[in-house]
Amino acid sequence: MKRTILILMIFAFVSCSKESSVSILGEWMTAELVYDSDLGRDTVNMVGANEFYRFRDDNTLYITNGVDEVNAHYIIRDNELLSFSIGSFDTNRMEIIELTRERLSIYKKMPEFTDTRLYINLIRN
Repeated sequence: MKRTILILMIFAFVSCSKESSVSILGEWMTAELVYDSDLGRDTVNMVGANEFYRFRDDNTLYITNGVDEVNAHYIIRDNELLSFSIGSFDTNRMEIIELTRERLSIYKKMPEFTDTRLYINLIRN
């Protein structure tokens, strides 16, 4: 559950690509997580982990790993994806690095973890 919440936080900051005809709407599967810090870089292959993000046109975001599900609302402004849960004071900010018809890459700086940067790479499901 903690991992799902962390990923939700990351997705909260997706930014739009220059290609305006490409939409974030739909279901995406987590393909890879990349943790980058002053201590090094670690890549986790997530294919087969059954972790999915569903962006809906009513600005709701559903994240599931097949067991746990997190529901949130999202807003895309410039190149940022902001996500939040109703009743929560926390807003997650992420930067969209790449958005194509088949690939979504987002970035979140995580200073609470020794200046760790998290990159989430998703593929269209």
